[in-house]
Amino acid sequence: MASFPCMFLLFPLLIITPFIHPAFSDLETQELIEKICRQCEDYGFCNRIFNENLKTPTTDVEGLAQITVEQSLYYATNTYIFVKKLIANTSDAAVRGHLRVCDNSYNAVLNLFQEAFRSFDLKDYRSMMAYEWDTQRAAATCDAIFSADSLPIDPLIQRNKKMRILIAMALQTSSILIA
Repeated sequence: MASFPCMFLLFPLLIITPFIHPAFSDLETQELIEKICRQCEDYGFCNRIFNENLKTPTTDVEGLAQITVEQSLYYATNTYIFVKKLIANTSDAAVRGHLRVCDNSYNAVLNLFQEAFRSFDLKDYRSMMAYEWDTQRAAATCDAIFSADSLPIDPLIQRNKKMRILIAMALQTSSILIA
């Protein structure tokens, strides 16, 4: 039986260990992730998205492309729903107008990533990349609308940033895939 002081020292380890996410990938996969994430605005976010969503330790560029499309769809869907809720709960007319622009923007991003996913399933990677490319403009519309005016708040600043990074990840991965 362990002594009380020993248990006292082990307790923090038992609490912390479940929250540590080591990379469950081989060296080649990690190098590929590094190559993609070094091109992104937020290396840590990019690396975390890949490593938390790896299906196998030996994930190739096709598997990484799948992760980027799936996660982009997930984030676009959640942001689209979030924008709808903000519109319903916002009384400020200027903010509501901006949110409607973002509603249209994220609807376009969502539709484009759905098409990118269909192309991925068909292994039509050039079309997938073309759809991903178009998401940049759609997402930038929402990003720009709040920065263009002098509104005191931008309720989507963090969500827009994550979407930008996911789009960059998708494009970087696609460019490697079709090279």
